[in-house]
Amino acid sequence: MATVHMSAAVQELLGPYGVAQARKEGQRAQCATCTKWISTKTVNVVVTPDPRDPETLRVFFVHPKCGASQVTTLVREAPENPTSDDFQMTVLPPPADGHRLPVLAAEQLCPTFVSQDATTELISVMSPYLQESGFGLVSDASSIPPPADQWTAVLDEPATDTGLLSVAGGRGEVLYAGPVHLPPGWSRTALAGGTVALYVGPAGLDPTSPDTAAQQRLLERAARSGQLLAARVPLVDYTTLAGSAGAS
Repeated sequence: MATVHMSAAVQELLGPYGVAQARKEGQRAQCATCTKWISTKTVNVVVTPDPRDPETLRVFFVHPKCGASQVTTLVREAPENPTSDDFQMTVLPPPADGHRLPVLAAEQLCPTFVSQDATTELISVMSPYLQESGFGLVSDASSIPPPADQWTAVLDEPATDTGLLSVAGGRGEVLYAGPVHLPPGWSRTALAGGTVALYVGPAGLDPTSPDTAAQQRLLERAARSGQLLAARVPLVDYTTLAGSAGAS
């Protein structure tokens, strides 16, 4: 018998009867992401309120490698710019082995999927958009990711252990803008090099955890499960950027 895993948010939305039904239905289900029958020991449950009727919940099942158990947003047509403000950002030192670039890891708290009708599988809105702008699917977190020079990360107040970070694309779309917890020495190393490895995808990281080694293991596991897109992006200091803009 498979273990049907549901996050706390999924369980709260489904309620006790919905949870019981999901556990039953998950014993024999197709993956909503890859469309293959799920034969793994664990099945993850994804719940999406229907955009036409928020009280109607659609329940999907996915392989652990295809997606986490989560509550998602469902749209009928993929938006032109799917970036939003529901991301969290984790800052990590370079991996012990591999590309040696400082790391930024963005996770969407409520991912958006597109589906034309109730019979078609979930398609991530964010993934195709990022791939079109230079991000690539990675199978590990140590290989150097492809460049995405049209994206820029800007760090403000880097002298403290909590800075302000913004990550934006060439068309002005903002992936993230907000505070970040900075490991000791990260700002100096990252700004000196001028490039970071940016990962986007579900990895279950804790942005405030001081145990960066444990967070890097989680990132590596997510990469090996095919969950992450990544790119090399320029990193600049806000003061330097503002000074250059003023001089011009």
